[in-house]
Amino acid sequence: MESLYTEEVHASINQLMANLESLPILKSSTDSRYGLQKLKRYNHNLLSNYYIRYIDRLK
Repeated sequence: MESLYTEEVHASINQLMANLESLPILKSSTDSRYGLQKLKRYNHNLLSNYYIRYIDRLK
């Protein structure tokens, strides 16, 4: 059960990384930097939620 969950988490992370890699990068615009920071924050929160659920399942 635990290994299935970790496989699902890894698959989700890989999908997120693939989605990030497909986004165009705009270096000079402040809007793009703000958008990237917002996206990084969103991904951090998403990964944190996965980790919290994983820890809760171990208890």
